[in-house]
Amino acid sequence: MSSRQRQQQAQQQQQEHEQEEEVQLQEEEEDTRASVLKVEQLEQCGIAASDVKKLKDAGFHTVESLAFTPRKTLLTIKGISEVKVDKILAEAAKLVPMGFTTATDFHIRRQETISIGTGSKDLDALLGGGIETGGITEIFGEFRTGKTQLCHTLAVIAQLPTNMGGGEGRVMYIDTEGTFRPERLLATAERFGLNGEEVLDNIAYARAYNSDHQMALLVQGAAMMADTRFSLLIVDSATSLYRTDYSGRGELSARQMHLAKFLRMLQRLADEFGIAVVLTNQVVAQVDGFAMGDNKKPIGGNIIAHASTTRLYFKKGAGENRICKVYDSPNLPEAEAQFSIGADGINDAKNHTASNGVPSLADSCIAKMQRNVDQIYSLNTNLGDVPAHLFLRILPKAMTFVQLERLIEYNPHMEDSLSADLSGYYRLIALREFASLRKAIESSDFEEPDNWRHAYLDMKKERDERLLRVKQRMGETQRAIQMKKEAKRVKSLDIVVPMRKTVTPFWGNSSLPKTNKHIAAVKREMSKQSRPFHSAPAGKLSIVGKLSEGGFPHSFRHMHVEQHPATVKSTSSNSKPTPLKKLATDAAASSASSKPKVSRNGQFLVAPPFRPTGL
Repeated sequence: MSSRQRQQQAQQQQQEHEQEEEVQLQEEEEDTRASVLKVEQLEQCGIAASDVKKLKDAGFHTVESLAFTPRKTLLTIKGISEVKVDKILAEAAKLVPMGFTTATDFHIRRQETISIGTGSKDLDALLGGGIETGGITEIFGEFRTGKTQLCHTLAVIAQLPTNMGGGEGRVMYIDTEGTFRPERLLATAERFGLNGEEVLDNIAYARAYNSDHQMALLVQGAAMMADTRFSLLIVDSATSLYRTDYSGRGELSARQMHLAKFLRMLQRLADEFGIAVVLTNQVVAQVDGFAMGDNKKPIGGNIIAHASTTRLYFKKGAGENRICKVYDSPNLPEAEAQFSIGADGINDAKNHTASNGVPSLADSCIAKMQRNVDQIYSLNTNLGDVPAHLFLRILPKAMTFVQLERLIEYNPHMEDSLSADLSGYYRLIALREFASLRKAIESSDFEEPDNWRHAYLDMKKERDERLLRVKQRMGETQRAIQMKKEAKRVKSLDIVVPMRKTVTPFWGNSSLPKTNKHIAAVKREMSKQSRPFHSAPAGKLSIVGKLSEGGFPHSFRHMHVEQHPATVKSTSSNSKPTPLKKLATDAAASSASSKPKVSRNGQFLVAPPFRPTGL
């Protein structure tokens, strides 16, 4: 090699090195702009470390959060005086630009905004590329319109690189209705060629149980976002707990004020960390007489309407299709788009129609075959006079591996007539089901397999084994949680709580003596314990016993029942003595309106009024 060639090579290497350094500097500058200023940086501006700790305890983890917060809110922090608040705000204003700028600069920043894809091309086109970061996107609609399914799909796509429609960050998911399902995330991750375990680990999930807890989770989330890169925050749904925590018009003002604070904090997180905020909302039927057509309206009133940057209205469509309408947006026109809900998340709408809304004949034939593909066994008998090119169009789009294998089994001539195309059909089916294969084909060192059918079976076996491991891991986690709950329950059962002693009036005791024999037995038992005090009038029933603090006997077993001989002369010489049952009934009736008479030594002389049961 000559010296001239060596010089040219050295110059070329130097130029490449300088270009790499410039690219690296640009990336560092972008990272610096994108990164947030932690509140610890205020210590370099003269703020004490103890005051910084108090700010963090109050939920302020970045300088931006302090700059965006009103002064009166900072004054409520315990230990922070007015002088310190003024100094903190002054230093935060120096670090965070909050003044005027030109529309050109703002337009440049708007062009750098990242949009997160939804999984449907038509829906992305409707939204101008997807869910926009830095704002709040509200999705409202009836049940079973795809709100939660879109949230699950966004939770996976947000982890993709930006050149693939993602946000390159983690996801925070706040669930208020208990509809979060990791199984849906695993299916969507397989569609985009992501590792299911890594996708689940990159999602911070929390279940909110009341509106105050829902607000507290945002404070915890702000601390997590200050340490880790997040690209999406999902709240499903934002208003569910408010409908139960606040009821009636009397609490309407308090509910709206609390909801406004919650939405203001969501917008603050979007401004601080540049994340996309997606919240779902429920609807209520408008029952007044002025509702025409669609009488569904989102709850939350004007508070949530003004706080949301973009509002999307989801409606049910034909079959698996759903309709998304731009209800309100500062930059999107009012239009509609259709999408479908599949096993792997949000997809394009099925059975696309022509521009005038009427499907073509070919599309109708293909749609008919797609809906009844399981009924197609023989090409000659089932399809009739359908052109072959229409049938070949549904092979790579609608048929699965099992259906194609069945067709080949029932139609042996397919291997002869379609021998050149079968390998391509197996390849298309494999590309449709395995996102990892699509990603591998993009690399330059990918080698085409000799037999795509065998390659599909190998990839399917590997996927099933991986999903089985994930399910086993989730099952072990659920069993561990159940064992902890069971241990807590057993521990709580071991704690003996002493029973509270209660005093039961003797006239409400169901164990009162019912016959003369029982009363005699009680008399004998009571006479062994203490001597009764007889002061009842003759011919009456006296029940004597020790009184409790409330003026009633502790129990019937501490009482004495005595019958005194009657002194009233009978009009008949051969009259029989009055039965004991009648005496007891007369005694109860005579003392029904009298109060208990108590002697000095704590004994009652005449029984309180009671309702005899069985006497």
